[in-house]
Amino acid sequence: IKILDRAYLPDGKIVVNENISVLTDRIYSPKSKFKLINYNLSDKEFVTNEIESDSEGKLLINLNGGGNVTGINGKSLGSSAIIKMVMKQNQEYFYFEKGKKYSLNFDLINVGENDAKDIKLRVFSEQPYIQFSKNTLHLNGLNSAAKIEMENQFEFMVTEYIDSISVGNIQFEITVDGVVTNTQRMMFFAIPKSPYINSTDVIVLDGRKVDGVPIFDQSKDKVIAETISGGTGNGNGKIDRGELVAIYLKLPKGMSDKDLNSYHKTYLLNQFDNKFLRVDTLAYFEKIAQAGATSITTILGIDKEIPDNYVSDLWFQVESLYNDKNDPTSRATIYARKYKYRRVKLKIE
Repeated sequence: IKILDRAYLPDGKIVVNENISVLTDRIYSPKSKFKLINYNLSDKEFVTNEIESDSEGKLLINLNGGGNVTGINGKSLGSSAIIKMVMKQNQEYFYFEKGKKYSLNFDLINVGENDAKDIKLRVFSEQPYIQFSKNTLHLNGLNSAAKIEMENQFEFMVTEYIDSISVGNIQFEITVDGVVTNTQRMMFFAIPKSPYINSTDVIVLDGRKVDGVPIFDQSKDKVIAETISGGTGNGNGKIDRGELVAIYLKLPKGMSDKDLNSYHKTYLLNQFDNKFLRVDTLAYFEKIAQAGATSITTILGIDKEIPDNYVSDLWFQVESLYNDKNDPTSRATIYARKYKYRRVKLKIE
């Protein structure tokens, strides 16, 4: 069992101060003892305890918050090692830029009651545009209720960009003593090469209001001057210690031919690469007349202990909209939505 409760989806911080109860179906031997080995994803500790199934064969499992990977062990289940991969920061999916070399960092854990010997990991993908320089990894063993920290494994590269909303997957096959015991999957987005933009094309909202900002109105298919506001801080338009800020970026051209030199909301992709930034909340903006269409803006929290003149390298997903009034099949305000990607280096005062 893997349980995650996040402050927001998909990659918010794990909620820690909670209690979770799981009641299983009638799939276990009645009135039997089972050994639970639990790995907490926040404190990175193993806890072992024993529970008993009820007269119907149900298990009641009580867990603390912080995210958990729990192995259920018992004689009726057969004794074995239970090997799982835990990705760093417990990310649900990843962004990989075309043409850049990447590798994976993860913990390998054993929540089974038996030690594992002769472990083999194999990685592969259904997408032909992701290429691995090495697709297998061997380890001598891993004890019960123990972990191994793995860094810079399975070097790979994304060779092609398909579409900004196309989801790929990387699959892992785990073999113990020659027997495949587990498979896991992680999702990713292939991203085109993301150019850096000048800081002059950035609007920082830190508790201030800015009038006359060129914003593309997809329902009218034109750029109009709007007032934007947001964030919490001193309102000087710079990123300062202790503030909450929202970022708007200027695009020379959006999806529409009439969307020129306008500013767009942004979603931060590389929050885990910036040790002095945090993302506790997102700002959601529902769009009328388009079911399921929501604009999401990252609210960046700036640590108070940040070094002087620290330069933050930020990688953003930028929403771009288009409304084709000549399409008789579309009655929605938003005809299409895709994403562009930009990077910017900003000094934090």
